[in-house]
Amino acid sequence: DVSDYQKLAKIIIPSITPAEAQDGVETLLRLRFLGKNNDGAIIQCDPIVSSGDEVESFDIINFQASTLDKARRALVEVPADDRDISVLTVTASDDCIAKIKEEVRLFRKRLLRIVQDDPHPDRVLQCNINIFPVTQNAKEIS
Repeated sequence: DVSDYQKLAKIIIPSITPAEAQDGVETLLRLRFLGKNNDGAIIQCDPIVSSGDEVESFDIINFQASTLDKARRALVEVPADDRDISVLTVTASDDCIAKIKEEVRLFRKRLLRIVQDDPHPDRVLQCNINIFPVTQNAKEIS
């Protein structure tokens, strides 16, 4: 029961307060990731929460930023056996970047299919995939 914010706060990793749990539920209701059934109980609208491809909604951008903060905390607070965090730094052309973004899009879809086929999910996982430049395009500054 997600309306029991005390209980919900206790199972979240890293720990949060009941007030933060309530705020999170209210945000997920506003974003329509959660809804209410005919009895008024809070339910998950879809077993999978995905922002999809690039989005520009302010609420979704804030949600994505908060998941990045959680990933940073997970580096220290979540045992290595319970997480998989890796980093790649590569050089790439515009054409290569387009191919990488397409591969990431396809990977997300494959990952969602794996999750949809899980008959007995018992945990919530966060999967962040980030691709961003750390330099300007060398051709544009020449």
